[in-house]
Amino acid sequence: MANPPIPVRVAVVGAGFSGIAMALRLKRAGLADTMTILEAAEDIGGTWRENTYPGCACDVPSHLYSLSDEPYDWPRLYAHQPVIQAYLHHIVESHDLGRHIRFSTRVLSQTWDHAQAHWDLLLEDGETMQAEVVINAVGPLSTPAFPDLPGQDTFAGRSFHSSAWPADLDLHGTRFGIIGTGASALQIVPAIAGQPDHLTVFQRTPAWVLPRPEYTFSRAERWLLRNVPAAGKALRQGINAAVEHLVWRVLAMGEDAQARAVASGMWNIRHGISDPALREAVTPTLAPGCKRLMFSNTWYPTLERDDVTLETTAIEAVTAEGVRLADGRTAQLDVLVYGTGFDAHHFWFPMEIVGQDGRRLREEWADGGKAYMGTTVTGFPNLFFLLGPNTGTGHNSVMLMAEAQADYIIGALRFLQEGAAAWLMPTARAYQAFADEMAARHDDLVWATGCGSWYLSDSGVNDTIYPGQVRDFRRRLGRFDIEAYTSGQRVTAGA
Repeated sequence: MANPPIPVRVAVVGAGFSGIAMALRLKRAGLADTMTILEAAEDIGGTWRENTYPGCACDVPSHLYSLSDEPYDWPRLYAHQPVIQAYLHHIVESHDLGRHIRFSTRVLSQTWDHAQAHWDLLLEDGETMQAEVVINAVGPLSTPAFPDLPGQDTFAGRSFHSSAWPADLDLHGTRFGIIGTGASALQIVPAIAGQPDHLTVFQRTPAWVLPRPEYTFSRAERWLLRNVPAAGKALRQGINAAVEHLVWRVLAMGEDAQARAVASGMWNIRHGISDPALREAVTPTLAPGCKRLMFSNTWYPTLERDDVTLETTAIEAVTAEGVRLADGRTAQLDVLVYGTGFDAHHFWFPMEIVGQDGRRLREEWADGGKAYMGTTVTGFPNLFFLLGPNTGTGHNSVMLMAEAQADYIIGALRFLQEGAAAWLMPTARAYQAFADEMAARHDDLVWATGCGSWYLSDSGVNDTIYPGQVRDFRRRLGRFDIEAYTSGQRVTAGA
């Protein structure tokens, strides 16, 4: 007779999309009774809870940016923030995951106790809790990034990051400015144009913006997708096949794909802007995909409005009155928004993570993050990351990556349950070999063409994107490869 499985206490840090996906996998694996989800905020959702700015939506089709076994009645091809947040609530409520979540519980540090083979988690209220396994699901888009500009604290008006949009903000009659022309600005500017008296967009480097295939599903189509599971699966598979082939080829520097992307982007510029000078100002010089590929049908027409100015002169400083430019001019503003994205390289801060022999993750990853299969780190036993280093896609849905990681982690937990070991972590050899492979494979992709991008760390390492197709990543994580790990028992009994 087989021995009964050993209980393994699991702490999931974060109740965003990936944390909920992990919790659902844990419940379906029969591990719900030993899991606790620690959420710093008062609600689930992560980035979809925090980002409520006008026009906020996902730039990946809804049927792909969702859990494979949790279909939903999506009204549009690209879902807006309230719909995605409602979807996450639907999952939590449908599977009674809420009772496992501790809200308003911020984790300050995670410290490995090797003798007893568990993690000590120090919480903000002073409590310490233990867990044999910690799964970090804080997400790479959780820490706002701000530009290094002098005078930011001197601005006399209202200023904030796009992820902290005030619910009471009234833009009518204001002079509005936004720094950045990335994905958030691409949604905000068209959504609010016409409300401020004047809107100024500060652009540093233009990126490629391709036409967006907007589509609203008809009642008949929604009925079909709700009631015929095969229809929803076929749509999901079709979208996945398209982005895996067409968009990935752009990132892999396929000449034909690059040419098509340039042609599509130039058509979008010509179709949306008539002024030659403005066309020139928004035309990128970088290869498509080097900076994040973006999709919009309203961005370029909005920039040509009479009450909108695209400012391409470098910013010198923020002042009480607005933004001072390198040529001495000052853009007078009442509201200043930083649409400057997130720090995808230090997303676990301000948590302190201390592993075996006092190793600190902050120091281990000082020159760029790395994790075996984007999930585990040598020197940090029983510690897992969802959407950790080199798990972004640049072309597909990260939820496909997170689901593969969740299944992989379940495999690791099964091994621990069997009692052959109390802890495990990747061998130094496997860990370094994977990091070396990631670096080598990036040399053949668009990010190695010499451009600056938020995908790259301060030292120039691409520690965010997986240098391959999603199907390749999912295949590699299709089973838990214990042969790549070292493991052991606790030194002292009890925990």
